[in-house]
Amino acid sequence: MILVVTNVYIDPANVFHNFSKDAAESILSGNEIYVTSDNLDERGVRYHMIKSMPGNIECIAVGPSLSFGIRSSEVGTENFYNLSASRLNFYDYMSVFGLMEAYSKKADHVILCVDSYFFDESKYSGGSSFAFGNKYAEYMEAILNGDSPVLLKESENSEPIELNQAFSITYFQVAVKYIQAKNSYILKQKRWGKLDNKTENLLHYMPDGSLVYSLDFRNRTVDNVLADINKYDIAGIFSKGKHINRYNVDIFEKLVCYLMDKGTKIDLYLHPLPPSLWDRIENDGGLE
Repeated sequence: MILVVTNVYIDPANVFHNFSKDAAESILSGNEIYVTSDNLDERGVRYHMIKSMPGNIECIAVGPSLSFGIRSSEVGTENFYNLSASRLNFYDYMSVFGLMEAYSKKADHVILCVDSYFFDESKYSGGSSFAFGNKYAEYMEAILNGDSPVLLKESENSEPIELNQAFSITYFQVAVKYIQAKNSYILKQKRWGKLDNKTENLLHYMPDGSLVYSLDFRNRTVDNVLADINKYDIAGIFSKGKHINRYNVDIFEKLVCYLMDKGTKIDLYLHPLPPSLWDRIENDGGLE
């Protein structure tokens, strides 16, 4: 009994408390929303944003967390949505454009950010982590390959709930670690809500869908960054000379051409690496 109650109440992965639809609707209504959960379903938020946003948008940004900080103020229009998500892989990326095709959404200007997760086959072997992601990714992939796919849209509120997680010992162990980290069994704050002066220091979404990190993350120093660089898993992220899948390169080129053929302006947002990290990549003989 304790196991089930803990798994459902603490719910570290938000299996039983998926607020992505409500959060997306609040963002699209012009609200800044804070998030206290450590496992926000970012892809779910983007899914519901795309379904509900206007049919014609001046500009969108799509990419991994590197592009979270692109905001309407930098783009120069209020008619902008940031559709980025952490560790966006090949299938996640394709699912964004598959969703836009399926729900007849068009952007005049698209900012694309890609990193090794898009081109590295080892990073997407399991497909998208979002319930409906693979379906929309394969739909877009077929379009880019010149096919005429048929897509059956899911019914409203049909996102699956993994009931077996309620009885999972592994999930219970994760929940216990979450309790220990928070030093409390009681959740002291709501999982999400509208931003106010009491929550402005928390991680939060802007009305354009861009993300603002928590205050402690924003206040990190150069020493903090250098320490992170020294611990960075280079071999797992930047495998020099390996893992660049030719098919992914081909699909990306087709995506760019497809959008441009529709009259869409394309900008590539390429995030530079710190020189000290680049030095490690170049000097690490294990990456040859």
